[in-house]
Amino acid sequence: MNQISDKRKHQLAYCKICDYRDLDTAKRITCALTKDVANFEKECPSIRIDFEEVEGQEIDLHNAILDHIRKKYNLFDLKKEHYILPNRPFYSKYYSKKNTHKIKIKALSHENDWTLIALFAFIGCLLIIFNTESNNLKLLFGFLGFITFCFLTIRMIIDLYTPKNVFFSTDEQGFILDGIRIFWHDIVDFRIIYIPGKEGCRDLIIGTISEGVQSFDIKDLKLTIDQLLEIFSLNRIDYLTRYDRNLPDVI
Repeated sequence: MNQISDKRKHQLAYCKICDYRDLDTAKRITCALTKDVANFEKECPSIRIDFEEVEGQEIDLHNAILDHIRKKYNLFDLKKEHYILPNRPFYSKYYSKKNTHKIKIKALSHENDWTLIALFAFIGCLLIIFNTESNNLKLLFGFLGFITFCFLTIRMIIDLYTPKNVFFSTDEQGFILDGIRIFWHDIVDFRIIYIPGKEGCRDLIIGTISEGVQSFDIKDLKLTIDQLLEIFSLNRIDYLTRYDRNLPDVI
């Protein structure tokens, strides 16, 4: 299965819920007005929302998320307090949509562990040198200290000049998480799962119009649950409000 481009995902999130959508055996989803695939860059100027289709998408993705949770987490052992619904956050940090569009969170670098190990090893060598009366030990740990100092210096230079990958970033159109672009208008439903005891499992599960259910490991994401909920509640387009229409919930 070919992976669709970000531009196509952006377009499909509109086309799949538009009254003018059409199906071509060769081109797949096309526009009934232009008889061709979408070519807009931002929002489609001719879109007319098919609310029945949106409701169908919500129900289908709701069930798909439920199936995903059952298969991956064993729903029957999952406590409700570890299952976070897309409600508004209890604590606010950003307050406005604009304040959530320039967030950049760097990925954790596990290579920094070697820098710390080298630092502790160098300090250990110094302590032994200053606290021993044996010349042989001083020579030995002086040599080891010199090696660790050289390694530490090289590691610090590498850490200083090597740009760290951005794990999570946001803009007006959507967010990028672990290299995958998700558009705000593409998000129909989402859940955050937190299960203590499973290596700090914390996953973000998103139901999208363009590609269905997607799951992300966010245990290394340096955002609180409230901050993440606030970002989503301020930005995503809720074409139909689940709670106003009394749709069933997963748990």
